Amino acid sequence: MGPRRKPQTPRRRPSSPAPGPSRQSSSVGVGTVGEGLWA
Repeated sequence: MGPRRKPQTPRRRPSSPAPGPSRQSSSVGVGTVGEGLWA
């Protein structure tokens, strides 16, 4: 879990803003809740 969190943390930040606004249109809850649960 340790080594997996390192590569996932930086990859989620840049991917968050891009798919965030696009997914918010379809499901606002998934975009916000997904980030909190995954973070």
